[in-house]
Amino acid sequence: MIVDLEHTLNIWVLTEGIAGTENQCLGVAERLGGVIGQNIKVLRTKLKQPWRMLSPYLGGGAPFVYTSDSDIPAPPWPDVVIASGRKSIASALYIKRQSAGKTLIVQLQDPRWAASKFDLVAVPFHDGYRGENAQVTHGAPNRVDAQKLNAEKGIWSPPASWDNKRENIALLIGGKSRAYDFSDEAIARMVFMTLSLAQKNYNVMVTASRRTGAKNYDFISKVLSQHEHIYFWHGDGENPYFSFLAHADHIIVTPDSASMLSEAASTGKSTYCLDIPGGNEKFSRFHKHMEEIGAVKPLKMEAPQLNFKPQIVLNDAALVAEKISALIAEKRA
Repeated sequence: MIVDLEHTLNIWVLTEGIAGTENQCLGVAERLGGVIGQNIKVLRTKLKQPWRMLSPYLGGGAPFVYTSDSDIPAPPWPDVVIASGRKSIASALYIKRQSAGKTLIVQLQDPRWAASKFDLVAVPFHDGYRGENAQVTHGAPNRVDAQKLNAEKGIWSPPASWDNKRENIALLIGGKSRAYDFSDEAIARMVFMTLSLAQKNYNVMVTASRRTGAKNYDFISKVLSQHEHIYFWHGDGENPYFSFLAHADHIIVTPDSASMLSEAASTGKSTYCLDIPGGNEKFSRFHKHMEEIGAVKPLKMEAPQLNFKPQIVLNDAALVAEKISALIAEKRA
């Protein structure tokens, strides 16, 4: 635990169940000394209409706004709520009212509405919110630290045929978004780069996301799975994502996910951001900041040079947890 408090904190992680936002919240909760199923309770809330469409502007949070398959916040109220996502806002503020302010309410990412009502709003550098209750981080808080990687390393083992004298690369592939198109040409360039690295002197571990899309996924999988020094995870068995990070000497990440790039930069490994076309002003600020602080290096797919030594290891979840602990200590003083 970050601060020596009187008792173990009861923590609720409150999201609509999207893996990326939930993992950000869990990263902070775990740094507070939490364990899922013990003092960390994960609530995945689903709203009925019209609350879903009009959230958070319609307010809500009372039991009748949730669908029958939703988790429903109910007393006894916890010490801390760590929430993220637009549809968590009304529920989090409802808990604050119902607990008479005794529950500390934390929002990860700029809520863009009623931000001043939260006890703490943790925003990455590239987000816009800067208020008295803001805690600015470099990237997205996450679950990656040395303890997590050590615990997860054994979930997956490199193929016996791999030469352990080669360095290992983890390639983390995202997918199409409003900012990045992931054209056929970009996918082909990425696949060719991966093959060239495997043909040189590297073992490559590859994982793709839901956003990669069926067409791209099938193409990437078919081509890369044929090479003896490339392992492509097809979704069978336990997810080796953290194990890949643990085994990697270098981590290459597509530029479309602030969460994945932040997780990679939290390992202390050499982390690279691929030059896939696209982006917007917000992503440009994020990538520029990560490069300026020495956490990430841009990587050109036509001539990949894996010679980067990071100057900083991100630990944003611990930074937020430290602030939460200090606020709770103030409340109890």
